[in-house]
Amino acid sequence: MPAAPIPAKDALQRLLDGLQIYIREHLALARSELKADLRTMGRNLAVGASGVPALAAGYLLSMFAIAGLLSLVVPSWAAYAIVALVNLAAGAALTAAGVRRAQGRGHDERRSRDSCPLESKSDA
Repeated sequence: MPAAPIPAKDALQRLLDGLQIYIREHLALARSELKADLRTMGRNLAVGASGVPALAAGYLLSMFAIAGLLSLVVPSWAAYAIVALVNLAAGAALTAAGVRRAQGRGHDERRSRDSCPLESKSDA
């Protein structure tokens, strides 16, 4: 005995219900994966940040040691001033390089957007 045909309206309704369930489950899976990724990233960040105080202390102690060695040749106030100026100059150079790089990146994105043929056709 052949199966009774399902009306088109009912078939469409069942299809839409299935699609809604699929989308809902897919979003729930994406949400749970995102939570897991954020937890892992948070843990990794905490572990990485835990070494910063020791790194800063080591840096400061090495700068004091360098200034102490320089004070054998020049007065101690000049040795500390030299170490401070070198640190300020290095920090300024790194900051300037970072700013230039950040500004250059935005400029490159605009340039690549302008050179994309699909973008220019859609804007016209």
